[in-house]
Amino acid sequence: MSITVDRVSLRNQLASLGIEEGDTLLIKANLMQIGLMTEEQGRLLIDAFLDVVGSSGTILSSGFTPSWYFWKRSRKNVFTKSSHPITGSFSKLMLLNPSVIRSRHPTNSFIGIGDKADYILSDHDAAQSSFFPVSKLIELDGKCITLGCVFTNPGFTTFHWAQHVLGYSTKSILRNRVGTYYLDDGQVKWFSRKDFGGCSFGMVKLYQYYEKSRALKFGPVGYTNAVIASAKKTFKMDLKMLKKSPTVAFCDNDSCFSCRGSWYYNVSDMPSYYVRNAFRIASRLFD
Repeated sequence: MSITVDRVSLRNQLASLGIEEGDTLLIKANLMQIGLMTEEQGRLLIDAFLDVVGSSGTILSSGFTPSWYFWKRSRKNVFTKSSHPITGSFSKLMLLNPSVIRSRHPTNSFIGIGDKADYILSDHDAAQSSFFPVSKLIELDGKCITLGCVFTNPGFTTFHWAQHVLGYSTKSILRNRVGTYYLDDGQVKWFSRKDFGGCSFGMVKLYQYYEKSRALKFGPVGYTNAVIASAKKTFKMDLKMLKKSPTVAFCDNDSCFSCRGSWYYNVSDMPSYYVRNAFRIASRLFD
């Protein structure tokens, strides 16, 4: 059976996942996996989302940008509203929409289009947590949806907000050691990042718990699969799992710096990690 990837078919598939008029959605998408190979085709997905949520709905994506160790900082690297995100083509295409709003957080900005975008993003600046907009997504009973990267970029951003709420996100050895320059009332200032979400590859382990709580719905979108969940439900599960163990979503890669070498609540893994990876770490720090 042939698969059609156009605005109408995408709209119908999104509606079949349970997306409704007025919804607030936080979206992760791999456009190529969906079958959207060009910029023009990629815009079809944005249009399809906006069709389904309507004028009272809102779509969001992450617009994260690079950060540097403080000893490598350069005033050539300044975050602005037009800075290219490192979170994929979907985020870049959202930025081209004339109605787009972007938060002002220097490293972890979020991008939004729609009725509640200003409410969700206007307060997200250098003084706020990296994942502050997720708290408003939960408050608004929003949904998280992942398309084309269900297992390659797994999990939901509610997990990182739960880390913040429980105080884990500030326990990284990178705290105040990385950041970027940004514009503040026309002045260039240095931003030192204080909170971190960490590696997301291990978050694939969380799907089984979300499924047990009936938080997930899977379905096709274009040539790939998508998963959608209530942000309130996943956040509730995230808190429950993290309270049992802050390492619940660690990946299985012994060479992963984030999981094995960066958290003060996981110091037991640090000695062996740094012995195994000393040369590689030195190369990254001082190249």
